[in-house]
This record gives sequence, C-alpha cells and structure tokens, in this order.
Amino acid sequence: MSNATYNGQWAGAMAELAEQVHLEDPTLEAEEGAPEPEPVRPTSIAQAFQHFACLYIKYLQIFRKLERCYDGMVHPQKRLAVLKVLELVMQRVVELKHSLVKYSPPPPVVQQDKSFPWEYVNLDSVLVDLKLPPETLEVPVPKYFREDSEQARKVRDKIVEGYMQVKHGVTEIPLESSDGQDTSGSIPLDKAIEIIQLNERGRQGKERATLVKVLREEEKRRKAYDAAHGGAELDQDVASIEIQRALRGLVARNRASRLRDRELIFLGMRPSITENVDREAQLKNAYIMRKQEQKDNKDAYERALEDMKEVVYNDEGPDMKRELEGERTEWLPGAILEE
Repeated sequence: MSNATYNGQWAGAMAELAEQVHLEDPTLEAEEGAPEPEPVRPTSIAQAFQHFACLYIKYLQIFRKLERCYDGMVHPQKRLAVLKVLELVMQRVVELKHSLVKYSPPPPVVQQDKSFPWEYVNLDSVLVDLKLPPETLEVPVPKYFREDSEQARKVRDKIVEGYMQVKHGVTEIPLESSDGQDTSGSIPLDKAIEIIQLNERGRQGKERATLVKVLREEEKRRKAYDAAHGGAELDQDVASIEIQRALRGLVARNRASRLRDRELIFLGMRPSITENVDREAQLKNAYIMRKQEQKDNKDAYERALEDMKEVVYNDEGPDMKRELEGERTEWLPGAILEE
C-alpha cells in the first residue's frame, strides 16, 4: 500500500480513539466552569460485562489498525508518534481484559449473583450484536517485537551455538519425543493398503453417482424437448439453421468476452492473462523494500539528530553558557545579602 493509504488509516484510527476516549470520560467535552456531568456507571454485572466487552472489541480494532500503520509507514517521526499511541492502546486492551475477567457473569450451571472471574470470557453474543466475525477477537502480535529484538536474538543464538559446540560438539540437538511414541509417521503396510482401497472405492462411487446424475439430467432435457416439439423430426434445412444460429451465438459471446477482458486489462482493472507474474512474490518484494526504506530512513533520522546536537552545541552552546553564568552571577550577591 502507498504512504497515503497508511496516513489515511492512521487518521481514521486516531479519530476512533478520540471517540472512545470521550465516551469513556464525558468530562473532557465539558466547558470550563460548567458542572461536570456524572459518569454513567453500570448497575449490574451483566451491564458491566457488556460495557467492557464493547470497549475491548473496539480497542482491539484500533490496535490492529495502528499496528498495521506502524508496520507499513516509512517516515521515522510518524512511526515514533504511532508507536507511542500504539503502546498506550495495548495497555488499555490489557486493562479491559482484566475488567472482563473481573466482571465475567457466572455460567448457567453456577447459581450465584456475584461475578465469576474466568480467564476465558465468552464474547460470542457481543460479536453477534455488533455483526462482527470471530476473527475480530484475535490479538495480533506486533511485528516490531521481533524486528526490534532481531540483533539481540542473533547474539543469543550465537552464544547458545558456541556453548553447544563446546559441551556437545554440535550446533543443534534434535528434540526427542517425551512419551516414547514413534513420531516418524509410518504405518503398517496392511493398514496403508486398506486406507488406499477405502479411498479408491469412495472415489469410484462418487464418480458413478455423478455419471448417473448427468445421464438423468440429459434424459429429462431430451424428454422435455420431445414434448415441446411433438416428437417429430426436424427438416434438414431447419436443423441446419438451428445449428448455425447456436454456433454464431457462441462465437459472438466468445468475441464479446475477449473484448471485455481486453478492455479491463487496458484499464488496469484485471491482470493480464499473458503475463506469468507471481503476485505473492511481488508483494513480498515490495514489503522487503519498504522495510529496507524504513531502516534507511531511521538511520538517516538518527544521524540527523546527532548532527543537530553538534550544531546546537557548537553554535548555541557558548551563548547558553554565558546566559547561565550571568544568571548565577546575579543570583549569588543577592543570596549572600539575604544571609
């Protein structure tokens, strides 16, 4: 995606976040000097759970958008701003998850009026009310967790490989099965033949059923055609005219389809059929190039900060030093006189 797309997603996520903040704290919209409105608090466990469930789902959606923006943006200063908001949103998601556990309503089998703390909360009814798919509740792991610790992980792996080389003489040790079972996946020959025979019989049965269905449909169409034409044979000229009509219609439809596909390819609304291009490889290469651009921009930004510090130290440092010395020179006699 382009930079404008990520900027638009960032703006939309920030607008949704501001809306959520105002919903949680109505006092932010109150004017100065006006009486603060009393916050609306849930009166029962079910209402509290519904309230925190809606907030949890909304913050999850905002978190997913911000994570996508941070992963795709290449501007270093924008990424820093997005990262600050992203970390705050992640903290809020954890807080809301704790609130959901705290105010989780008891299951029907438990006869009690108080909450039933349970880590595995049920949000199916909330998703149905909001008309959202189950994938909404999936919490993605931010990609920058691995990217920021990549260098440390490489150092750790080298240290571990060095110790393994010293102690065991190898760089890796295969894991063994703890229960002693055979994990190779091999099965006895008789069992394999039985499975193959069973699958082959099923395949042949499906093919026979499909063939019978096709024959029955052809028989129905033939009977319907005979009933419509009275069962009489067509004249040779009439039959040839019907065949020509059907063939010309087929040729015209194929020509129209080719022209339509050519127009869509020309407009860029459909990929070219002749081009044998792997779209997945293109997307992967574009992602790698964007990541490299992110790294280059980050390095350039850090170098610019160091250069700016040097400029401030060399150009404005002497003036700041003289100003501070003058302030202390003026303050010292007054402090002595006061003593």
